[in-house]
Amino acid sequence: MSGFLIPISFFVKTFSYGVPVTAAEVPFILYILLAMYQAKNNGLSETVSVPVFSQRAVFFVLLTLASQCIAIFLSSTRYETSKQNAGLIHGLLDVILIVFTIVLAWYVVKVTVISQQSVLTFIRSLLISFIVFSILVLLPQIIAVMTPFLHSWVNLVAHLFEKHWFKRDDWYYMGSYAVTMGRVNGFEAEAGYLAAQIGCVFMPPVIAAVANHFDFLSKERRQYHWMYPVLLIWMFAVLALAKTTTGFLVIGLGLTALFWKSDHRHKTIYYFIVIILAVFVGVAYLGSGFVRNLLNQYIFQKGGTANRLGGTIGLLITFLHHPIIGVGNNWTGSYLMDFVPKATRNNPEYYFVYRRQSYPILSNWGGWLAQFGLIVVGPVLFYIFKRLNRAFHLRQELKESNFKSKELYITLIDSFQIFVLMYSILALLIFTWNEYYMVITFFFYVTVIGIAEKNLDKEKESV
Repeated sequence: MSGFLIPISFFVKTFSYGVPVTAAEVPFILYILLAMYQAKNNGLSETVSVPVFSQRAVFFVLLTLASQCIAIFLSSTRYETSKQNAGLIHGLLDVILIVFTIVLAWYVVKVTVISQQSVLTFIRSLLISFIVFSILVLLPQIIAVMTPFLHSWVNLVAHLFEKHWFKRDDWYYMGSYAVTMGRVNGFEAEAGYLAAQIGCVFMPPVIAAVANHFDFLSKERRQYHWMYPVLLIWMFAVLALAKTTTGFLVIGLGLTALFWKSDHRHKTIYYFIVIILAVFVGVAYLGSGFVRNLLNQYIFQKGGTANRLGGTIGLLITFLHHPIIGVGNNWTGSYLMDFVPKATRNNPEYYFVYRRQSYPILSNWGGWLAQFGLIVVGPVLFYIFKRLNRAFHLRQELKESNFKSKELYITLIDSFQIFVLMYSILALLIFTWNEYYMVITFFFYVTVIGIAEKNLDKEKESV
């Protein structure tokens, strides 16, 4: 069943704007059904028990809900209900559904990823799903973006599965985002969110496989395979054609992670490759108008950053005013209208969208701190730090052991570390941080660490 987790998460189309997006998608129902089915089967098994929530986890969930109730109530007494805010009832419902989404993601991972075989099934499904997604969705979008062909196919697929932002019909009026905007976006509402999806979910295991010369798909020998560097190059191409700053940032982080995890000999090879690529890009920049316009628009001369900068500053000021419990989920809009620097407001998007509708959160880090405060963000960061520390020491122990499956777990630990690097840096920008593919991927790595420790301990006992 672990092989279904990532394929299900692709279907991000939102069917209602009245609840958090993750609760208004097909995966919400499918994961509930999957969890019920798997928990029932596991409950009947003598070797696998249904997961039980720890007292600390229950306490943290209750603390989160209580602090958010207080924060939303206090914000509602300061600002009247407006388009800038979620409202009292809707804000509380929003928090409950977000918590339920995260708990559901943890639960479906816990009841499906229960052995080394289910770990392999998950990671193989992840890779195969991306390959199929590339053939059926990403490649046609690239062709549609660069030529007049396949527009009907791309628009049909988008009609069935593509997420659209509320009141941004101008991005999709020709049928799909890719055809309308000329940028690759997968099933996401815009290109930057696809870049975050690739960077956090699909790229880490590919980079780890390249760096460790490991093949997740091999049944016999775990060795290097040409497929992984080809996949990595393909991801870089998709990210470039997404035409988004997030995509170029992911490319840079991907190359950094590859150097970080590779051995000394291969680092030298990659240095030469990067130098050759830099020369090639430089020549293309000078000789190709397409490449020059692409790099200027999204890197060297990027414009339209005033709202992102102003929104991030506004969120940080909001946090400094309410550092403990925050201002409440989806209640930052009115605060931003007070705290966003006036120098960043002189642009059409602010006047015609943000001021009339709502000022969105344009930085996940700023949004987390401003909405939830240190009472929620602090324990979460501590939990992640503990898992990273645990993974670091486990990796060292695996390297020094004779455990027959150590290459698998070392590669997955490297992938986990790359995931955290990607996620934490990209969170300076904006993406759907609690989308199922993000949360499930995180809990998969956490579960893998526990399975690796158990298997290593069994190996030691048998010696």
